[in-house]
Amino acid sequence: MCIFELEKKRRKGSGKGSAYEREFCKALGMWWTDGARDDVFWRTSNSGGRATVRGRRSTFGQAGDVQATDPIGQPLMDVLSFELKCGYPSVSLLDFFEDKQPKVGISVWIEQAKAAAEMSGASYWAVIWKRNRRKPIIFFPRSFAARMMRVEKYSGADSRFVFQGGWDDSINAPSNLVVMSFDAFLTWCTRDMILEIQPLPPKEATP
Repeated sequence: MCIFELEKKRRKGSGKGSAYEREFCKALGMWWTDGARDDVFWRTSNSGGRATVRGRRSTFGQAGDVQATDPIGQPLMDVLSFELKCGYPSVSLLDFFEDKQPKVGISVWIEQAKAAAEMSGASYWAVIWKRNRRKPIIFFPRSFAARMMRVEKYSGADSRFVFQGGWDDSINAPSNLVVMSFDAFLTWCTRDMILEIQPLPPKEATP
């Protein structure tokens, strides 16, 4: 069962995405604190837009779509930068098989997420996509999965992964990509796993 569901109301424009981002942050806090708190994470200013506008100038915690509003959540932000997407019914995983990638789609989102992770100093990036009336799915680099599985006691988690690869920069599509349901990710990944790995310097984190 999904750990969160948006209210089943019809929303238009950016309000729909904003509501999803708020619900996501609350659910992420509940997962991180084992159900104790829903106020540990919140949307970044203008959903990462402030950091984008400022460019190379540092704006702490404002890259990506999620920030820690309490220091206890910062270890997660040091490891993962989240890019949140909601809707986009015309986007499909099958787009990866096209020679030319669409102007709006997963490849573009991943580039946004990678840029946000670099700006924030996070070791890795993740894209969460909540399709209309569907449960969210997560994309993240296989290097993150491999790092999490280096600890022997977590090695059994590899059975949960679906690996996507075979693309390169020449066609602007990602390689070594992991795609899985967000529920499965939260079942596998725990706060203790995140805390156990030390964030890599940005230049050492494998895209």
